[in-house]
Amino acid sequence: MVCCVNARARAAAVTSGGGAGPPTLGGAGTSTVAVPLKKNLLNFLVHVLREFTSLYGPIVLMFENLHEFDTWSWQLLVKVAEVLSPSVLILATTRPVEVRALS
Repeated sequence: MVCCVNARARAAAVTSGGGAGPPTLGGAGTSTVAVPLKKNLLNFLVHVLREFTSLYGPIVLMFENLHEFDTWSWQLLVKVAEVLSPSVLILATTRPVEVRALS
């Protein structure tokens, strides 16, 4: 099984569009309440991946756009690599930084 994590899609999924409502998991309006939520969500995702690999065997995780990763995304990547390394193949992609030619 292949699972793909895109930095833009993940960021859009965990941030809310408005200022009202419960604390968000990212963005400029992040409150101190969101920090435990992020940690719990990170642990939950790793737990789900661990359970999935125990039931179905090894998996491939694809992380796209590493150049756009935020702190939370990097924490997820590192935690998955540390905890699930024997049962998960991690494929990570990034784009080179474009440099403008000097004229």
